[in-house]
Amino acid sequence: MRDHASVVIVGAGIVGCSVAYHLSKLGVMDVVVVEQGPLFETGGSTSHAPGLIFQVNPSRAMTEFAKYSVDLYSRLEGDGGPCFYPVGGLEAAWTKDRFADFKRRRGLALAYGIDAELIGPRELLELVPIVSERVVGALHVPSDGIGKAVRAAEAMAIEAQAAGVVFCAGTRVTDVEVIGGRVRGVVTNRGRIRTDLVVCAAGIWGPKVGRMAGVSIPLYPMQHQYARTGPLAELKGQTGEASHPIMRHQDGALYLRQHGEGYGIGSSDHEPLPVEPEDIVEHGEPGAMPASMAFTPSDFAAARRSAEEFIPALKGAELVEKFNGMFSFTPDAMPVLGESDEVRGFWAAEAVWIAHAGGAGKAVAEWIVEGSPTLDLRECDITRFHPHARRRPYWLARGVEQYREGPTVHHPLDQMHSARGARPSPFHAREEVLGAVFFESSGWEIPQWYEANEPLLDAYDEPWKDRKGWAARNWSPIVGAEHRAARERAAIFDLTAITKLEVTGPGALAALQRVTANQMDQPAGRITYTSVLDERGGIVCDLTVTRLEDDRFMVMTSTGYGYHDLKWLRDHMPGDGSVSVEDVSNDLGCLGIWGPRAREIVSAASDDDFSNEAFPYRGARHVTIGGVPVLAIRLSYVGELGWELYVPWDHGADLWDALWEAGRHQGLIAAGTAAFTSLRIEKGYRLWGTDIHIEYNPYEAGLGFAVRLNKGDFIGRDALVEARKAGLRRKLCCMTLDDPAAVVMGSEPVMARGRVLGFVTSADYGYSVGTGIAYAYLPVEYSDPGTRVDILYFNERYAARVVEEPLYDPEGARMRA
Repeated sequence: MRDHASVVIVGAGIVGCSVAYHLSKLGVMDVVVVEQGPLFETGGSTSHAPGLIFQVNPSRAMTEFAKYSVDLYSRLEGDGGPCFYPVGGLEAAWTKDRFADFKRRRGLALAYGIDAELIGPRELLELVPIVSERVVGALHVPSDGIGKAVRAAEAMAIEAQAAGVVFCAGTRVTDVEVIGGRVRGVVTNRGRIRTDLVVCAAGIWGPKVGRMAGVSIPLYPMQHQYARTGPLAELKGQTGEASHPIMRHQDGALYLRQHGEGYGIGSSDHEPLPVEPEDIVEHGEPGAMPASMAFTPSDFAAARRSAEEFIPALKGAELVEKFNGMFSFTPDAMPVLGESDEVRGFWAAEAVWIAHAGGAGKAVAEWIVEGSPTLDLRECDITRFHPHARRRPYWLARGVEQYREGPTVHHPLDQMHSARGARPSPFHAREEVLGAVFFESSGWEIPQWYEANEPLLDAYDEPWKDRKGWAARNWSPIVGAEHRAARERAAIFDLTAITKLEVTGPGALAALQRVTANQMDQPAGRITYTSVLDERGGIVCDLTVTRLEDDRFMVMTSTGYGYHDLKWLRDHMPGDGSVSVEDVSNDLGCLGIWGPRAREIVSAASDDDFSNEAFPYRGARHVTIGGVPVLAIRLSYVGELGWELYVPWDHGADLWDALWEAGRHQGLIAAGTAAFTSLRIEKGYRLWGTDIHIEYNPYEAGLGFAVRLNKGDFIGRDALVEARKAGLRRKLCCMTLDDPAAVVMGSEPVMARGRVLGFVTSADYGYSVGTGIAYAYLPVEYSDPGTRVDILYFNERYAARVVEEPLYDPEGARMRA
């Protein structure tokens, strides 16, 4: 034991070992890893992980984690042999619908740099002769395989120890000391360790460790069944770990792998079996490993039937090993990584399974050392959880639903049904009357479209009305009608869910100048669009900043990642108390009103002057609409004349009613987020998290117009200077599809001459320009307008071409009218 360390890692499972290993590779050796049990027999999830590594995932971050893990485990060698067996992976289809989804998943694989192929029953049987001939086909990834979790953890730990990292077995954490909102030490049963940085890699015990520090770790342990058969006659004489590829049979909620002459069967085909972290047995108690519970045969009955149907050779096979293991399930089925915004110095590396542990550990280590990750980790960042999602009942409800829905074919716009209604906007009652179809984002209930607008469809006879297939799920043709109404007349949009931050104090201007790339020294009442960068020049945040007074600014940013941005700003403010950054999102509702008749409507409801001369574009003023005090910001994310109207929460319904009455004879409608998205893509506006994020700089993203290198020093400036000298290698490009009725959804590979050039970041249909639109980062040699490319959509090539952007109103005359 040491009494101090730069970093203390709690947990020596594969995740904790990975973080320690990668910290040592980056030169951080003053690290102590504490483990409550014996080393490499942790009793946690690592100890019983079956080791199946499937790399293809809808999340690019998760795919990159798995790719790196395969490479890392392939290079590691444990005392017991290799840490990785490259047997390949198969996702088997029992139905035509499942096989159709594999066509989409093959596109994801190619987009993210993984070789994958679709195979039929004959090819599948050649790889695994004991599978039923009823199978329809499979997705085959030759580079998938089996990872030996304990062996890999030990191999990483040995290398880390050689570099100076200390591992302490039998060391239970009893407290995490927090003083002034910052970690100051870790108390264990063997003494106190002074430290300013703790990494919680405790897995299923993570919530308990988090509570010691006052930090929410949103995960719930769930039992997950696994059984291994004795020798099968069909595999008699088989030596070694395995010769068959690992398999997923999602139509039966199964995963399977060979164990020499036998087979392992993992199942989620039972009702969820959550476990309270406090109920997990302690190390040293007889009868069970801490992370496993007694096998429940009744829960395994359906799985056994499905397994025997899928592999007839399993029928009647003896189960020689069986247990209910425990794994971590989060509300969105993604890991929990990064530094908490609740306590400085408390880092999470949680809800990471063996397939992703190598890559996740590397990412967390880089993040600690370099101040920001090199990979876009927004989907994994602990700050994505807003206050409503930091409660155990929420974790349980969402975790149970994630477990139940895991084997289904997931659409990117599928909605969760549990724990809804946490954050209705002040306009919610009015929206319900209009038949709003609500989608949820970070707890907010956001109208996607309004059934009351269905009669608008009668005015249009265009191909988008007949959209079918994957792209038609969670969509309605009403979206197109709402889009057109906003362009032709006017529409109001509920924007309450955007995150609203106030930056105040005598040091506010200087601090914002330091953290943003654009010029913040604007007169009061002026709006500035800007990127926030890391030291490498990557786009950390995408902000709209309104200067309200000399020392008071309002910052608007995204819904889902607002707390990520809040933390970044707070972390980079001066420590002298001269600046305050506060979240005021729950104080203000917001309506956007846009369209050629927007000025007539707001003028009819107000005595204030909304003329172009009195209220120019990018201006902000306090006005009164329908007797309601409103902060009006003349800005447009849809490319039309109009305003964002920020209203005190209690007066939200009054503002809606005033606009609705004033627009009654002007063709005003309420429109949803789906129309809003198509309007912004048609106009070429970027969205943080898809089109722009930490892996891209403003010049690559086409945002160089919002950079002011001559304003003085700011974070990322040096990197941008070097980027300009080096020139562009890739560029965010707009493409249109040749087929006027075609539309893609995002993440599809973009190809030319048999080469994958990139993948789609944002996509939608342009209801005003009459074409499907897609954006992607392409090599500069493919970025010229007129360049022909193909977008691979469900294994079909959609012809497309690069075009000048924006497609709609390129001069911006309409929003400045």
